[in-house]
Amino acid sequence: MKASFWKLLLLSAVFLFCIAAIWYLGRPLPPPKVSLKFQGFKVRGTNMYAVVSLQNEGDRRVRPAGRGCLEETIETKGGWITNHQPEFTAIFIGLSSSSNELFWVHLPTDTLRWRATAYYYHYKRHNLREEMFDQLATSRVWNQVEPFWRAIRWCLSLLPEPREEFGEISTPFLTNKPPVEVDSANNAQR
Repeated sequence: MKASFWKLLLLSAVFLFCIAAIWYLGRPLPPPKVSLKFQGFKVRGTNMYAVVSLQNEGDRRVRPAGRGCLEETIETKGGWITNHQPEFTAIFIGLSSSSNELFWVHLPTDTLRWRATAYYYHYKRHNLREEMFDQLATSRVWNQVEPFWRAIRWCLSLLPEPREEFGEISTPFLTNKPPVEVDSANNAQR
């Protein structure tokens, strides 16, 4: 009699855990809130850069959408330039809530107007694989117990993965000129 009571209690606990996991994984998440803002100009040697900040203002992490996740579009006197993954760009591995990443857009001297675009992805529902991976990556367990880590990675690979939702954010076309001291520093070094 006692054994069947404990079996029933165990089955009830497993059933409730499964219901809670299904509710957690199936619950929709709020949409991401991402902004891309011009911060100012910087000069390195004879090169001029516009510094742009990508900020996650939402409650959940957003991640870069592939290798060309950062793009610059520049109109010059000679035509249009479109570059993916600009030089000296910080490659972000994901932005947690209330964090930002700076990247630099190289501006040729004959720039008329320019725009920066960032491509990212997010999930509409919880992704248990990535959430667990993020938690383990930020803990001290990551580098300490290699066989344990391999077992956890294998278990996480068995979990279903939700479909990615892609987004993009762009600055408007900016025609602002750098301050005179930045422009003269750029011209003086020629």
